[in-house]
Amino acid sequence: MCKRVFLIQCLKRSKERVHPIIYWGPNYQNYVDTIDAAGKYPAEALGGAAGTRGDWIAHPHWIECEERAAGGWC
Repeated sequence: MCKRVFLIQCLKRSKERVHPIIYWGPNYQNYVDTIDAAGKYPAEALGGAAGTRGDWIAHPHWIECEERAAGGWC
């Protein structure tokens, strides 16, 4: 079964940096510019994300499904 988590994109820093998309790192710390380095947050953890209205957006990300799409089995 696939597991859905979320990547948090920092909208403010995405506008300021050379890279078009900046994500929050794991454990609400640091900023990263690749999906592989981004923190993967379960839906329940989104309540702990601080910021102001419109500061960030959560993108759904499927974990096991990627392995399966690459030829592996969940």
